[in-house]
Amino acid sequence: FSLLRRASPPAAGQAGGFTYATATLWAREAAWAAWREGGGKNAHAASRESGRTPVSEWMAAAASPIFWDVPVLFLRGSGLAHVCTPRSETAAEAEAEAAARVAS
Repeated sequence: FSLLRRASPPAAGQAGGFTYATATLWAREAAWAAWREGGGKNAHAASRESGRTPVSEWMAAAASPIFWDVPVLFLRGSGLAHVCTPRSETAAEAEAEAAARVAS
């Protein structure tokens, strides 16, 4: 889980006026959904019981999850994960065309 804060406030009229975002890595969307209905709810309830306000209640509007399907490289034994940017189809097509030109 990462709580991210915008480096500088958005300019007047700039799209995406949010200041905070969160990011998590899940193996599958179903695993996230199960956490949200189980462990996530329990964690927020425990915060309320201890007198703390859950982060989700700081927001002016409800959270709006966005999912990306990206390759993740896990470096065995290091505890590190690297999110890889998927190649666009146009980039893959351009590479194939360049390779075909070199081969001919």
